[in-house]
Amino acid sequence: MPVCRCRYRWHTDARSAVGFCALAAALIHRAGEHRRALRHKSWERPQRHEPEKILSLPDCDHECSNGVARFATSKYRQNTIPDAERERQDVAAPRIFVSHASQDEKFVTQFVEQILILGSGLSPEEVFYSSGADTGILPGEDLNHYLREKVRDSDLVIAIISPMYLDSTYCLAELGAAWVKYGALFPVLTPGMKHTDLDGILASLLTSYIDDRATLDQLHDQVMKAAGRHGKAAAWGPRAARWLASVDDLAKDLSVPQIIDPTEFQELKDRLKDTQEALRSSENDLRDLERQNKRIVAAKTAEEVREAALPEDEIERFHVLQSAMIKAFRKISPIVHDAIWNKTQNQLLEWPHAAKDEGRHDEATKALQQGHLVDTLEDLDANLEFPDVNEAYAAAKALAVFMKEVTPEFDEWFRSEYNVPANLEYKHVWDAIKQ
Repeated sequence: MPVCRCRYRWHTDARSAVGFCALAAALIHRAGEHRRALRHKSWERPQRHEPEKILSLPDCDHECSNGVARFATSKYRQNTIPDAERERQDVAAPRIFVSHASQDEKFVTQFVEQILILGSGLSPEEVFYSSGADTGILPGEDLNHYLREKVRDSDLVIAIISPMYLDSTYCLAELGAAWVKYGALFPVLTPGMKHTDLDGILASLLTSYIDDRATLDQLHDQVMKAAGRHGKAAAWGPRAARWLASVDDLAKDLSVPQIIDPTEFQELKDRLKDTQEALRSSENDLRDLERQNKRIVAAKTAEEVREAALPEDEIERFHVLQSAMIKAFRKISPIVHDAIWNKTQNQLLEWPHAAKDEGRHDEATKALQQGHLVDTLEDLDANLEFPDVNEAYAAAKALAVFMKEVTPEFDEWFRSEYNVPANLEYKHVWDAIKQ
């Protein structure tokens, strides 16, 4: 007698049995017709923890939840969700997460293609690695959140540990997330890496090399298990051999982080600091020149032009005036310097005593003969009719005028620099700054 199996119970209702068997035959026939369409958008691999497709069985009325029975294929189920939602789930579906440094993109892409896709028979949708054009990070995604979600939802995390991997904050974050769900992590070292290069979490993990056949076989078994498949893929042997034949050449292009000696690093920091200070100084100078240019344009007399051309900063202005005076004084003798200082103080230079200071007396006599000094019978005065003397006096006068109006801050700086007060009425101060 025909029988029907509903809700794990057998019934002797012929009508129900015929209806169920007819439905099963139709579904099997449909599956045969669409064997090549299994990856089409109307079909998808069953998501973990999702209920099977529910199909109506109007001909079965024996304890089948109001005439409803469950039917599920072993690998695929008919999709009834909207297209937009289905595409979102397709993107979120990868079961294998490949953690790697972005600088190792070429090496990792070959690994994914040779070992995971061609060698293990995975589809691109089952593998996520950030460098993959089809499996990478979507535009607009929050990078940190996206990576954490992918690591968390993956059945297996393969960490390809290279020199650049150890230098990457993101890679170490991915590794930490995978380590939390220990057992789902399979770390492999690129050729040339040493176990002594590892520290932190990595130092405590059992790591093998990506160019070792036994390691690759173990990895393949883990990949097949994570993908829900049994045994080895048909193409595994040839693809693993091809990978082993090319891995050394691929590894030659792996980048290595630049390691800087601590002394060199400090030197670079100092140079950077100096450069930044020079840049700030240049910017300040540029602003000063712009303001100075405006003052010069607004000046109406030659004296105002000279004043406008001076820097705004007191110390800088002092240095400019001092340099101009020292340059002008090189053209005249020291005795004339003293005559000019006396003139800036509205007084005359006393004739040196011939017996007490013969050398200075002879110097005054020579300057008098040159015309740089004028004899007023008892005293000497600077002769401004000579251009060199007039230039020196103008420079000294400008510095004297400036020194009468300095701020307390400048006076403090001046005292620390010359160990005398900022007051040109004292001859000792004059002698200190004209050197």
